[in-house]
Amino acid sequence: TLGHFAYALVSGHVKEMEEWALTRPMTAAEYEFAKQHLTTVKTTHQSDLRKTTTSSSSRHGLNLSDFVVLQLLRQGRLSMETFNVLKKDFELLDKDKTGVLSLEEATDGIQAKYGQLVQGINDFSKV
Repeated sequence: TLGHFAYALVSGHVKEMEEWALTRPMTAAEYEFAKQHLTTVKTTHQSDLRKTTTSSSSRHGLNLSDFVVLQLLRQGRLSMETFNVLKKDFELLDKDKTGVLSLEEATDGIQAKYGQLVQGINDFSKV
């Protein structure tokens, strides 16, 4: 039918655009954008008693997680709005502000944020 043809046509186009985004070289502008807006990893310097934190990417470049996020943005699979929501969630979970989630931060934070929803789903699935 016409609907199936349209679906196949659109799916093919989306797949081609995703492949194009993955195979074309990263531009300097994309790299700088990622360094300025995507990097979240922070390292604590042991030599400073005040625990100064600096972005590790500013010294070394993009890390794997930044690269993956950039590629998802390039493919159109992730919007900046969604990224900003996820980043804000991460920052709320990161209680000690190290830029790294401990098991406790991750599990306690998820339980606190989604506990009622998860409990409701569990209760519903028992019916």
